[in-house]
Amino acid sequence: MAPEVLDSETEKLEISLLGRKVLVPAGDLLLRSFVFLYGNRISMGRFCWNNECGNCEVRVLLAGETREHTIRTCQYEARPGMKITSVPLEFQVIMQTPSDAEEPAPDVETAAQGSK
Repeated sequence: MAPEVLDSETEKLEISLLGRKVLVPAGDLLLRSFVFLYGNRISMGRFCWNNECGNCEVRVLLAGETREHTIRTCQYEARPGMKITSVPLEFQVIMQTPSDAEEPAPDVETAAQGSK
């Protein structure tokens, strides 16, 4: 679910993703929440979406619990107060890849390019 698909009426809940507070749509699977947060970049990952590959397993601490759980994001809904404490390399790469909107236009000079 891309962010632009949601309207202001869509209920969201707060979870913690590697120590960062994020808002995700209520009632969605965690993997769909990653699509909400990172858009089409999620398609870069090798995720089967149907509980077969295990590539979307994360470690979570649920609200009110002291023991972490390993869950598959394609099978588990986001819950209020959930803390995702560990994600696989697939997600780490996606989280660090800039979206198209964040990339500078071709004619814009960046600090990395230096002066011409």
